[in-house]
Amino acid sequence: MRKKYLSGGVTCLLLSLIAVGTSVPVYAANPGTSDTQTINVSNIAGAAKVTAYRIVKPTYGANGLTGYSPANGVSLADIEHPTAAETTAIARKIRSGEISGLESYKMSQSGDTYSGSLPAGEFIVLVTDQDNAEYVYNPMIVSNYYSNANDGSSLKSAGDLDGSGAFKEGENTVYVKRSKIPFDKEIADPDGKFSVDDDDNTGGQSDDLGVGDTGKFKITTAIPAYSSAYSQATFRIDDNQDNGFDAPTDFTVKVDGKAVSEGDSTFKNTITGNDFSINFKSDYILANAGKSVTVEYSAKLNSKAVTKFNANKNTATLTYTNDLEQHTSVLRDDVSEYTFPVAVKKTTDDGKNGLPGAEFTITRKNPSGGQANFTEKVTTDKDGNAVFNKLDEGTYTIKETKAPDGYAVNDTEFTLVVTSEYNEKSGLKSYTAVLSTPSGQSSSVTVDNADHDILVGNITDSGLMKLPSTGKSGTKVFSVVGIGIMGGAAIYLSTRRKRKTE
Repeated sequence: MRKKYLSGGVTCLLLSLIAVGTSVPVYAANPGTSDTQTINVSNIAGAAKVTAYRIVKPTYGANGLTGYSPANGVSLADIEHPTAAETTAIARKIRSGEISGLESYKMSQSGDTYSGSLPAGEFIVLVTDQDNAEYVYNPMIVSNYYSNANDGSSLKSAGDLDGSGAFKEGENTVYVKRSKIPFDKEIADPDGKFSVDDDDNTGGQSDDLGVGDTGKFKITTAIPAYSSAYSQATFRIDDNQDNGFDAPTDFTVKVDGKAVSEGDSTFKNTITGNDFSINFKSDYILANAGKSVTVEYSAKLNSKAVTKFNANKNTATLTYTNDLEQHTSVLRDDVSEYTFPVAVKKTTDDGKNGLPGAEFTITRKNPSGGQANFTEKVTTDKDGNAVFNKLDEGTYTIKETKAPDGYAVNDTEFTLVVTSEYNEKSGLKSYTAVLSTPSGQSSSVTVDNADHDILVGNITDSGLMKLPSTGKSGTKVFSVVGIGIMGGAAIYLSTRRKRKTE
């Protein structure tokens, strides 16, 4: 009976302990420095380093979290609502070394997303070390916070970052997190109008221009949306023209649609040969961040221009600062001007033999845009070919102004029409020349590669007529006959006198 009592007592004691145990609350670990939460920063293109700097830290007491305070050297009037000016000022001081000792966390890359396990606090995220990145990034703010001052597991993220979005302060948008810089080079049409050829900075716009004609060109871009975190910046437009162009002239530079003159506080334009460089001043760049920029200029095509499917290129480049460490990116866009050779052949009227030494004059009809009043004289070579070099699209008249020896001038005024066709990105596809007479007869050639024949048609000449002539032998005949007549007359007169006397 005693064993049974003891056993029952132990059982009661255990049940009592279990009951007590279930009634005691379980306390979680207090927040501490080992608590982390993953933060993702997406849409970071071309960046080599993304770093989070803790600018606000949590403070702890014996019983858990007591609050938050700025890190050493960081100035924030309201840590729950950092202003854009405060954020950019902190970023600038971090890059200049004025603020040191901040805890930093390098975020790891997976595609265009960067991730990091960050402790509690407020962080400024900087995208740096990105040579030739296509975007310019401004500082971004991200935070981790506790929802329970006594529970380390209550650490939450205020939200992931999207690099393509806008930096927000309360309900107001302050500035974009990143900006992609547009850059486009254009050629004016014959009416002087421009049309953007693409928006991906890959270039490829093409047109044609005759020697002596003036092309008009336009560069469209924008100053990156630099925040006040930037203390200096580079923004320079360079343009390199092939030797077929004369030195550029007639510059117009506009910022935000308003003409800006070259000067110590704006930009310097340096012209070297047929190239130029427009270098904007750093203070002017930062004061006009985010504004559009256009540069228009003119350049004449000269006798050094290459012909046929060889392009006379005109390449523009933009160099600009893309991060707070003064790394730079370079964008390029080019245009191509083509000029065409067309030939006619001077032949005998049967078309079999070419005639050297004939002179033809070609004249442009109804020039428009930058086209000059074009007139050129060409003499046929040993094979009878007259090659009119460096024509562009348009209508011309061709007339023979000097015939080869022994041939009559062909006074027909021929009409030559030149048209062209271009690939969207890869330049000249083909050009066509049509030679016609006033009566409507015509011949044509389409040139679609560099080796194609450029002969558009034959222009015939007739030999000079050989008018009849008696020459020296005829004179002798007339002399002999004359002498005979005169002799006969003398004999007749003598005979008559004798008869009268008798």
